[in-house]
Amino acid sequence: MKNKNCSHLTRRQFIKSGLTGLAIGSGLAISGCDPLDIISPPTTPTKTPDDIPALIIGSGFGGAVTALRLGEAGIPTMVLEQGRRWDTGVAPFSRSIPPDHRSTWLRNKTALPFGPSFPIGKYTGVLDRVDYPNMHVYRGTAVGGGSIVYGGISVQPPENLFYKIFPAGISYQELQPYYDRVRHMLNITTVPADVYSSHPYRYARVFAKHAANADLEVVDVEQATDWDIIRSEIDGTTAPSAILGEFFYGNNSLCKNTLDQNYLPMAEATGFVSIHPLHRVIDVMEENSGKYAVTVEQIDETGEVIARKKITTTYLFFAAGCVGTTELLVKARSLGSLPNLNDEVGQGFGPNGNILVTCTVNESTGNPQGYPVIKGIRNYENAETISRIESLFLPTGFDHTCLFYLLLALDTERGHFFYDSSTHRAELIWPAGGNDTAARAAVDFAERMNAANDGYLGPPEDFPIPLQGILRDSTYHPLGGMVMDKACDLYGRVHGYPRMYVMDGALLPGSCATANPSWTIAAFAERNIEKILTDDLTMNREKREIGR
Repeated sequence: MKNKNCSHLTRRQFIKSGLTGLAIGSGLAISGCDPLDIISPPTTPTKTPDDIPALIIGSGFGGAVTALRLGEAGIPTMVLEQGRRWDTGVAPFSRSIPPDHRSTWLRNKTALPFGPSFPIGKYTGVLDRVDYPNMHVYRGTAVGGGSIVYGGISVQPPENLFYKIFPAGISYQELQPYYDRVRHMLNITTVPADVYSSHPYRYARVFAKHAANADLEVVDVEQATDWDIIRSEIDGTTAPSAILGEFFYGNNSLCKNTLDQNYLPMAEATGFVSIHPLHRVIDVMEENSGKYAVTVEQIDETGEVIARKKITTTYLFFAAGCVGTTELLVKARSLGSLPNLNDEVGQGFGPNGNILVTCTVNESTGNPQGYPVIKGIRNYENAETISRIESLFLPTGFDHTCLFYLLLALDTERGHFFYDSSTHRAELIWPAGGNDTAARAAVDFAERMNAANDGYLGPPEDFPIPLQGILRDSTYHPLGGMVMDKACDLYGRVHGYPRMYVMDGALLPGSCATANPSWTIAAFAERNIEKILTDDLTMNREKREIGR
């Protein structure tokens, strides 16, 4: 007899998520599933209940972790996600070159921070860009959130830098077991030697050589990646996707260990969690009963509203990312639907010191250039500020002589959000010179590399793709807005509102201390939901709530 808890998973999801064993800490045994029977795509619930004990807004790193742990605790939980759910069948995602309508969220043109903009049809694609004065913020819009469009890069902030950014009340050592838990769930590892030496990663080897020439130490970048799939692309047994540099719009070989292949299907397999794609939350308020009410628009795949509903909940978890979470709460405070929110709501935005750098070098960097990012540098002696640099791939479709970097500077510049009733959205105040320190750090790094390797800042004059030497007004790592120990306590509890929590990047204080933030967001979510389950959602208390 088949285990019904597993019947909604695709075979790929089943094998990748490790559901043949036990979910971590759950006691949920589902080893009776036959992976050969798991061939249907996930079903999307067509109805949402009017009331649910626990409601999660967003399905990225914070939301996915929270969903699994609530499901394991036996708490009926609903996840609302404004993006669509993508089947993990054959080539579900847009190619990078040329992209199609699946690439971009409800725009008529693509919106990458570099390269040409391609015309597309308006559709609920996976990558969104929110444009503010002086800053463009990128985010994932799909079941799985940012994991669908991120680079798989999983980096812990160094302990000494952690304490420069995060509140003193949080111990790095206390957080370590939760990093370890996420490592296990996402299978975070470093590049194998055979992959590193293969043709698609020539650019990484050139980077390492040039860094050594500049007396800079090269380090491996940890990755939530299935290296066997990368190998199968290299040897031709799997259609190329990663080795062509495809990741901006999802990866079609499924080598990225995205949340829709682990945390989320495991949450659904508990039988207590339902995920509702194409459900966009537009308002939040507290009712006289003490429950929270959210107004939700259900949209179709062109963005048209097809239904509007109200859902009430006892425990409300925000996991819509820095922009989504902060916008809802800034709006609720401004309009008076959550008047007890404090003045810290909307404060503390930072782009994690993100700067993109292009340099011309004196040798070929190869074609194709493959995902994932596998090498980096800790630039502690930078003249401007401590930085980390990652060697990005630049998949142009032709051989060239460029190296492409992402610099993450230790930067303390912060912006803030406010609700603008004329635009009906949260607007970001970010100063025109807000990234000056990070930009100068990028120039300092580039000059050191170029001086040692006869290179120069910027692409070659005849380069056919528009690129800037220093790109300073975009971020893939928006953080802050509901900062821990300010708008929330150290566990994400929102000040002024019991049973309301922030579980995503809005909680981080504008920076992740030179690290890509996904691993840290997930580790904090693991830590915080464990505390919340113990102190706020004990089973006896939950039973009383459900029985009301």
